[in-house]
Amino acid sequence: MGNIPKPGVAEITPENVIDVMSAPAYRPLEVPELLAAMGLKRKHAKPLQQVLDDLLAAGRIVLLRHKGYVCCESADLLVGTIRFTRSGKAFVIDLDGRREAFIAKKNTSTAFPGDRVLVRLHRRVPGRTTGRSSSAEGTVIRIIERRTEMMSGTLRKMRRVFFVEPLRPDFSRDILVADIGSALVGDRVTVRLTEWTDPRMNPEGDIVDVLGHADDPSIDTESVIHSYGLSTSFSPDAMRESQRQTITDRDFSDRLDFRKRYVFTIDPDTARDYDDAISLEKTSGGKWLLGVHIADAAHFIKQGSKLDKAALERATSTYFTDSVLPMLPESLSNDLCSLRADRDRLTLSVLIRVDDAGSIDKVTFGESVIRNRVRLTYGQALQAIQLPDGAAMPEAGLDRRGVRKVKRLHAFAQRFRKKRLRDGALDMSIPEVRVETDEDGHISAIHPVVNDVAHQAIEECMLLANEQVSRELTRRNVTFLHRIHDEPDPQRLADLEELLLVAGFETGDLTDRKNILRLLRDISRMDYPYAWYTQVLRSLKKAEYSISPIGHYGLAKSHYCHFTSPIRRYPDLVNHRILKALLRKKPIPYTKTALAELARHCSEREVISTGAERDLVELKIMRFFRDQLNSGNLQQFHAIVVGVGNFGLSVDLPEVQARGLVHVSMLANDFFDFNPVRKELVGRDTGTVYGIGSNVKVVIAKINEDRRFLDFVPVAAEKRGSKSSRRKRQGRGRRKNRK
Repeated sequence: MGNIPKPGVAEITPENVIDVMSAPAYRPLEVPELLAAMGLKRKHAKPLQQVLDDLLAAGRIVLLRHKGYVCCESADLLVGTIRFTRSGKAFVIDLDGRREAFIAKKNTSTAFPGDRVLVRLHRRVPGRTTGRSSSAEGTVIRIIERRTEMMSGTLRKMRRVFFVEPLRPDFSRDILVADIGSALVGDRVTVRLTEWTDPRMNPEGDIVDVLGHADDPSIDTESVIHSYGLSTSFSPDAMRESQRQTITDRDFSDRLDFRKRYVFTIDPDTARDYDDAISLEKTSGGKWLLGVHIADAAHFIKQGSKLDKAALERATSTYFTDSVLPMLPESLSNDLCSLRADRDRLTLSVLIRVDDAGSIDKVTFGESVIRNRVRLTYGQALQAIQLPDGAAMPEAGLDRRGVRKVKRLHAFAQRFRKKRLRDGALDMSIPEVRVETDEDGHISAIHPVVNDVAHQAIEECMLLANEQVSRELTRRNVTFLHRIHDEPDPQRLADLEELLLVAGFETGDLTDRKNILRLLRDISRMDYPYAWYTQVLRSLKKAEYSISPIGHYGLAKSHYCHFTSPIRRYPDLVNHRILKALLRKKPIPYTKTALAELARHCSEREVISTGAERDLVELKIMRFFRDQLNSGNLQQFHAIVVGVGNFGLSVDLPEVQARGLVHVSMLANDFFDFNPVRKELVGRDTGTVYGIGSNVKVVIAKINEDRRFLDFVPVAAEKRGSKSSRRKRQGRGRRKNRK
């Protein structure tokens, strides 16, 4: 043990403890042995234990049973959250977000989705990349913390055995139940999971709730809520705290007063909360002052209060097709923190002075009070933008002055957008839809989500405000919650490059942003760019929260955070508190360790929330197609091939945001061979080619709602691919002989 460094008591820091554990001569040690190894006395055990506890919570060290503490990275171990794919495989990302391991289905042990697990890394994965700095395969060797306690699913019976088929598509093991109580086969039930110790056996659970028959669409939302463990109510203490909140004249003192200024909001017509407002005025110096005013939720939610703990537990609002689970009680999210028209509201303002060209001259920040003059929908704002100069729009509450404000905002937003794109922001127009359901839970309408200039007017202002807050907090040299989007993994980009080259694109080195931007421009000129945008997206990492200032790759911003939605995102609330502390010249209310844990927690909650939202929409889409099969009224859809294998075609239906399979046996009039290099199915007799980006009209053929499988068949007129598709493919993108 003589080679272990002894830092001394004054240096009991996480970094020095890691240095000690990373020494070549180190072996697992308990606290008394660590004290001796570090040259410390028994009285230093408490501060050492605190550092060890922090490192354990951060996943940087682990306590081996009957052995002692070791550094995860030095011991080829990884602590992180496990995320399953639909095939049963999984990935575990360490709590720092630096390392990731692929876990084969057979090596996931007894983990449930979202559990915190200990993984032993054992080899690199040939040809597999995970998008992190270290790509390896591992085996789950311990469940550190259970994060999934309940699951919903459909009660089934095979011979004499009852089991629940989980609703969550990311967990494929059936759950055995011994006592079904009053439940009937075919019912949707909620199961409390019991301890699962043997991966050779299926997990077991106890039925705690019968929601109704699985065919009843009115129980879908409740089923998803139970499956993801989402909170549907607030504690009585949190509710009492929220209901005691008020706004009085005393709250307006020492605030910038914008109540006599022209402040307005632009939101979707289905918006459930209004947390941002805009003002735009000409200054005496001939410049323009853009005010981005954000609801001051931190004024009402005191750090450490019951209300704060409830908001932190959720960390985000979850939006379903028929309801919302708010991060804050409605008395705040829909009233005191909502910037409703003709109400005095407390805000935190980002004031950006720009010249006529949209160049930023000065940025200031302040606690403020506003009074929203006009609440516009995006549709109304678009109409105002398109009006001739000097026109008014009284039906929306806009006089000529108001219309001028909206049109001027649009002009500045387009300048901000053009600059952002010039700076290298990725621009991909991928279709999205919004699903509406009726009182019975059936889909009543599927609307395309538009991104017109009215949407862009608000989006660009929010992006700019988020960036300016990040720059200010960085300038003040404080730790805060960044919204990061790391650069793509080079191997994933190489895989994408290979796929694109085979398809006829000239890509260049995609690690060079200029080539990515050129590729996206080439894709945008295609008749059906969707499939190729999808391939690019798959090669990128996911955005998350972090205390590390690594920037946002997709937005091409070196400084970026979330600030503009504190009603529905906890990280925004945290950054509000930090900025307010600076404005008031008070200490920052968070330690670096606490912020790192908040970043991990909020990132994990975001994954859970978006997973629940996505799964409910997917479930509704399943019912949408089931209704077609039951009625025999099969609707034709335009499908785009996004993947090809020897089994057939993976297709996306952009009109309804559905994904499914066209089995190779359904491709009529020929026998198709799979070309694994070109990722194509090629007809032997006709030469018909199906590849990524091919288009086909399909109808639904088969459904498994619980496993989320959709099988489609080409309609009669589209059972052949295009003989010219190969020639079209070779003409895609930028040709190699182009000057």
